[in-house]
Amino acid sequence: MKVLRFSKHLNKTELGKGTTHEGYFLLNQNIAKKLLKYLPGAEIPIEFHEKGSQNKMKTRLTIGREYRLPGLRRFFQSINLQTEDLIVLEFRKDDGGGIDYFYEIKRDPNSIAVDFNDGLGFEILSAEEKISLLAYAYVKSKNGEHLPISFGNRTLKKKREDSPEPTPFYDLLINGKAFNPKKNGTYLITVKEGVALIKPYNSWIISEGEE
Repeated sequence: MKVLRFSKHLNKTELGKGTTHEGYFLLNQNIAKKLLKYLPGAEIPIEFHEKGSQNKMKTRLTIGREYRLPGLRRFFQSINLQTEDLIVLEFRKDDGGGIDYFYEIKRDPNSIAVDFNDGLGFEILSAEEKISLLAYAYVKSKNGEHLPISFGNRTLKKKREDSPEPTPFYDLLINGKAFNPKKNGTYLITVKEGVALIKPYNSWIISEGEE
């Protein structure tokens, strides 16, 4: 049996929290190249079954300027899926060519997903109440000092001139000084036993093998 696992952190737009209010998986060219051989043709309904439960996720493949698995906004809302959570799609193809579809949610209660934009600051992609994770957290310096970490200086700014509404942006303060990553993009701030680690957000992983 061939097994492909596709793990993805969905961004704010995919979760249906953007201006279009659509929920979907965006499949870029690299993802689509691997997944298409496990998917039926365009517009054919697909049911993914949650491992260990009777829950189902219903979608289909659409092909246009992009490859997508759409129609999922209400489903994502019903399971309260957040940007820091990982959703894993599993495709199991037997020797006769039959394919079973499964999904699994891996929650990350100890992480805050943020998006950094130089000149604007940090947009918090997780639920804002998760800011409390940093209340007693610290970053370890190279010489072993415990440096407090927090969000500060909340401001409302438009991402683009044509943005319909301003977005809240924050400074990320380490020992009272603004921290700016070298690159724009999404990051996870993970807190374990009081220690905060800031790492680039790995949006997707694909693995394929035999079982």
